Amino acid sequence: MRVKVDEINRIDKMIEDRNSRSADVKLLSLKLISELDDIERVSEIVKIPESTLYEWLREWNEKKRDK
Repeated sequence: MRVKVDEINRIDKMIEDRNSRSADVKLLSLKLISELDDIERVSEIVKIPESTLYEWLREWNEKKRDK
């Protein structure tokens, strides 16, 4: 079922203004990468550069191997 979110521009502004390095943003971004399988699209959604997302993904995958 498709639903509509009102004031999406306001949400976009809040996303841009938040701390993009927080753990919850990183985890949500990694989850979106996994679900969407499209880093470019995730970058557009979370307003974080693709290069940063690739860095987070690399760090996550390396951390997993270290355990």
